[in-house]
Amino acid sequence: MIGSRYEKEKKELAKYFSEIVQKSYQTSFKVNKALIETVIDNGFAYAGFTNHLGSLVLLDRAKNAKILYGSTQPDNYATARYVRSDLNDNWESQGAIAPFTPLTFFQGNKKKSIQSVAQSLNMSEEEVRAYSVPFFITD
Repeated sequence: MIGSRYEKEKKELAKYFSEIVQKSYQTSFKVNKALIETVIDNGFAYAGFTNHLGSLVLLDRAKNAKILYGSTQPDNYATARYVRSDLNDNWESQGAIAPFTPLTFFQGNKKKSIQSVAQSLNMSEEEVRAYSVPFFITD
């Protein structure tokens, strides 16, 4: 099971690096390092959990979240498990999730992170998006 997780990560990284092969790896590193630092600065917060029926039980602080992250199994890393397109309570499940799964959300603003990094690296926002990992271009 763990081996398959690493194989999936390996495939995703291979795809990512094959897409940016025409781009600068050094620039990609600088962009993603700066973006990841914004994640560290802003952090993730506990949003709530799924109850025994699989329904969401969310804290008030998650009311502005658009994506909820959780793990499908204890030995897997967290991925997007619920997404909503507007700020109503209609969450769309991104696959099966076990009862009592803790859920988190990114407290920062991905667009502001991209703008900040673009300014600090003297790049356009489009250039930053071209180099950034998928986490920053989804929302």
